[in-house]
Amino acid sequence: YTPPKKILEQYADVLVNFALGGGKGIKKGEVALVRASESSKPLYAEILKTIWKAGGHTISRYSPDNEKWFKFDREFYNLASKEQIKFFPKKLMRGQIDEIDHSLSIISTTDPKSLQGVDPKKIMEVGKAWKPAWNWLDKKENKGKFTWTLGLYATRQMASEAGLSLKEYWNEIIKACYLDKQNPIAEWKKIYKKIEQYRRKLNALKIQKV
Repeated sequence: YTPPKKILEQYADVLVNFALGGGKGIKKGEVALVRASESSKPLYAEILKTIWKAGGHTISRYSPDNEKWFKFDREFYNLASKEQIKFFPKKLMRGQIDEIDHSLSIISTTDPKSLQGVDPKKIMEVGKAWKPAWNWLDKKENKGKFTWTLGLYATRQMASEAGLSLKEYWNEIIKACYLDKQNPIAEWKKIYKKIEQYRRKLNALKIQKV
């Protein structure tokens, strides 16, 4: 099952022209880093087209899926030395983070349990090695110069984990993102308006600690 093209177009529209930019969408001349895997290719293609139509530029990080014959992420942890585990491409990441205005990641997996049995210490070491990049992004975001969003692209394996058929899983995404509405972005703007009202009320409370 693959969602209708109309749904994918609306999904890309919400992610690019609303979710990025804090509800304002991407602007002409801005740069977006798009992360995706092979299984999310239909949505990935629509996202790229939507960014280009908006006048934005793209940098892609496109990765293969986990296959039975090659568990892409698992093999790294099985084969990597201590030096490889701790490797951080500082110059590349510094340049990339300086270059981008937005980041859009599509969450999609063909093996939700691919890292089962991998030493958690190795995974933590990778996280520690890459911490400078997250700090740089946080700093840029806090200055109002960087926004990010996530999208979910369902696979048969993800649906199975939830005890649903692929079509049922996709229907949940469609409803949650208002992709079944005539104007999904208008629906999201209504939600944001309500959230802002709640935020103001909470901020007005004289709470010293929780």
